[in-house]
Amino acid sequence: MNTCECSDPGCPTHEGANECPNEASVTVRRIDMEDGTTTFDFCDFCATDALSSGVFTDTQDEDGEEEEEPNEQTSEEFSLTIKLDNDAFAEEVERLSEIARILHHAAAKIATGSIDFKLYDINGNTVGSCQIIDA
Repeated sequence: MNTCECSDPGCPTHEGANECPNEASVTVRRIDMEDGTTTFDFCDFCATDALSSGVFTDTQDEDGEEEEEPNEQTSEEFSLTIKLDNDAFAEEVERLSEIARILHHAAAKIATGSIDFKLYDINGNTVGSCQIIDA
């Protein structure tokens, strides 16, 4: 027998006490923790109170089966693309100079908080983009 892990003295099930004497029957997950995986075993009464607070979520689906823990971590990438297939990049010296100019312009925009924008060559042609993408 597992005892309810509720330690909230404000819980109406065991008001004023830091421990609930009831048997645990429901697993809930605390959603405000950094990793989103902190779970607790509560009795039905404490679980109902905890779920109504909005700080916990039930870890079971509609069929009573345990849900997989969500992968809260998303992977993002910074992407900067420059296409070198036009006149501004025709000669090797011009190519390197033009790439440096575009990168300098992009760095200045990023420094001011822009992150999603098009890149233009010296002739005003769109040659690439800068953005954060889901990986």
